Order: sequence, then C-alpha cells, then structure tokens
Amino acid sequence: MCGRFSLSTPAEVLAERFQAEPPPEGLRATYNAAPSQALPVIRNDDPQHITLAVWGYLPHWAAGKPTVRPQINARAETLTEKPFFRESLAQRRCLVLADGFYEWKREGKHRIPYRILLDTEEPFAFAGIWDRIPGPQGELLPHFAIITTASNTLVSAIHDRMPVILRKENESRWLDPMASATAVLPLLQSYPAAELKLYEVSPRVNSPKVDSPDLILPRGGGSRL
Repeated sequence: MCGRFSLSTPAEVLAERFQAEPPPEGLRATYNAAPSQALPVIRNDDPQHITLAVWGYLPHWAAGKPTVRPQINARAETLTEKPFFRESLAQRRCLVLADGFYEWKREGKHRIPYRILLDTEEPFAFAGIWDRIPGPQGELLPHFAIITTASNTLVSAIHDRMPVILRKENESRWLDPMASATAVLPLLQSYPAAELKLYEVSPRVNSPKVDSPDLILPRGGGSRL
C-alpha cells in the first residue's frame, strides 16, 4: 500500500518537469503527506495545471453514505472489476506528484520506516484516480486515491505492495481522455528496482502530525537494503 509520501521539490521545478502551472497560492513543501490532506495532483480534465485534491477517494455516488469509507489506495489488479473504482479509471485519472514515499518493515514488534525514491532523486508521479464529492460547505472538491501494484524486488524486502510510479513517457498517456481503461492498464506496473533506492528514516515519520525536513534524511547515515 501507500499511506505516506513526500513532495519537497520547489514549485518552479515541478512546473518545468510536468509542464503544468502551479496554483496561484503556490505549493507548500510536505515531508509527510498523509490521508485527508489536500495535495498536488494533475487531473486529466485540466492537464495544464497543478491543482490540489484531498487524499481519500470516494466515487460521487457514494458521497454522504456513512457506511462507505474513503479509500487512499486502489489495487491495479481489480480496478476494472470493482464499481467503486471502475468509472473513475475510465474517466477521471490523475498524476499524484511526489519525490519519495514511505513504507514500514516489520522487525519483531517494531515497524521500521524507510523512504523510497528514484535513484536520480527527481520528482515523479503516482498513477491516481479521482472524483468530486461535496465538501463542508457543499462545494464539490476533488478527492483521489493512489493505485498500487505488487512490489518489485527492492521494495518487497519491506512490503508486498507499492504505489504505481508512472514512467515519464507514460504520464501523458495516463492523462489522455481518449485512452480507454483497457488501454492504460498495461501502464500499471511496478517500477524497476534498479532505478529506485531506499534508506531508513526517523520513526518520527510514524506520526502524520510531524512534518519537517529532517524526516526525509537517512537515519544515522542511512541503513540500506
């Protein structure tokens, strides 16, 4: 799964990398992005702009139903089978901008946090789906989920699932409104292990209330797998 990530890359770098304008109010660096937060995405209905969406997806028809919980992840293998996700896969896809994500390795009774990022340390995009549901004032707000797949050989030492990181050349295809759900499913693969790296980070990242630059630093010089 993917339950926490980082995006500390400056807005101007993101604008150049994704060829999309940041929001007028700018973008705040986040070192510990967590569910329920408004975070930067690029939606397929507005690919020229980086906008904010709430992490925690509901299809529009499920809004207001107390028994239906928002989902932060969607499994690539069952996207076309579940009505909960199927319509958004076909019609409402997005890029979720990031420069790293966290996963936890169990060691006895302890969970050790690791940060996973591109070997180049450049920003990237998770494959996401989105929909609009009413906010506190009744306004329609975009909400998103990150798509996950089976882990590659690097991440599998920590967890059996990982978020889908799209290759740069596939991002426009993922956003293409003319591309069918069937056409984009082959893009939802685990990212090559040889192009990623990971290191242990501070357990302070365990709390979503903590959001500071030191969270993305290797702990004690970096424990690597």
